Amino acid sequence: MGSKKWLLVCMLIPLYGLLVPLKTPGAEGKTGGHSDGKYTAHRAAELWLAVEQELEAGGQFRRSMDDFTAYVGGFLASPVNRIFPFSQETEVRELKDLTASFTAALEAGRREDALALVMEIRRALIRWQMVDGELADSINETYLHLFLIFTFLMAVATLAVWQLYRALGHARKREQHGQVFSREMMLALEQERSRIARELHDTVAQDLHYLALRVGKIERVSDARERNDICAEIAAALEGLIRRVRSICDTLVPPDFIFQGLPDALRRLCYDYGKRTGIDCRIDIEDTLRLDPMSEEMQLQCFRIVQEALTNIEKHANASEIVVVVRAMRNVQYREDGAGLCISVSDDGKGFDPPVYRPGAEGFAGGSASAQLGIRGMYERAAILRGRLAIESERGEGTIVKVEIPVGG
Repeated sequence: MGSKKWLLVCMLIPLYGLLVPLKTPGAEGKTGGHSDGKYTAHRAAELWLAVEQELEAGGQFRRSMDDFTAYVGGFLASPVNRIFPFSQETEVRELKDLTASFTAALEAGRREDALALVMEIRRALIRWQMVDGELADSINETYLHLFLIFTFLMAVATLAVWQLYRALGHARKREQHGQVFSREMMLALEQERSRIARELHDTVAQDLHYLALRVGKIERVSDARERNDICAEIAAALEGLIRRVRSICDTLVPPDFIFQGLPDALRRLCYDYGKRTGIDCRIDIEDTLRLDPMSEEMQLQCFRIVQEALTNIEKHANASEIVVVVRAMRNVQYREDGAGLCISVSDDGKGFDPPVYRPGAEGFAGGSASAQLGIRGMYERAAILRGRLAIESERGEGTIVKVEIPVGG
């Protein structure tokens, strides 16, 4: 708020400086001032009126005449005449010549000639006043144009500064969001490492320890049949251990999309997921689906979104059935060519209140911290693909995760 007030003050101070000079050149003369508006046609007319009044009264008009003559001569030497000689000098010099002729006629006793020159002097004063008024209007119009130009420039500058201030604010928010997301990613990595360590300790390490004991027992068994049974048991345990290690690897290592496409990777994911969890996981992929424009990175991001959705269902949904649907989209509103890919993952679990995702905000509104982290990852992956992700869920009504991704172009 302080920055906005400062910008307003900076804009108003120069405006005041422009508004002050918006006065007619004759304004000071009309009020009897002696500043830059000292020499004006209006003031000259007042001095000449005093000469005529003294002349009609038969008094001594020499002093008034000297004042008028000095005023006219002073104007010709004034800064105004030096700045604008093209506008008033002709009228004023004509007035000066008429005044000299008028004085000479009076001194020679030619009263009729002097009275005729009075009318000429009046007309010259009128012409001077007209030119003076035009000059005042021109100056005022110039000041108005300058004022409008300055106002426009100040408005543009203010808008530019405001845009810069807003951009800096957004940049700070993005930086803060990036720092928060980096911390959450580091936390997610640590949690994933801890999970892998626990899984290896609780499964692979325990199975290996058990196998080591069984192998050691072979030497102590003399009966061939019992020895064969132990070997068969060890072989079966080794096969199970291999499947378990392979499952862990499949979770960590992404599919090779050079040799298999996204549809095959998703089918394998759903098959292994259902076999491992016991949840009925079905997948429906459009037969005419074409993913040629999608790069390996784009397919990997789609794969990870589905994988994260299935992981969340396993952890939180308590579901018995999952349906994964992959369809082509031909009316994507935010794509010029309209091509896109739609993937939805739905379950019949217990449902939940989806957290509200705010791009650039620190966290979500609602939901647990672990769920927020997984959901944030899906939103971030959809943003990388320039797509849209939506989560629809109600308690007791299951959940639908839907992502729309532009393809090609």
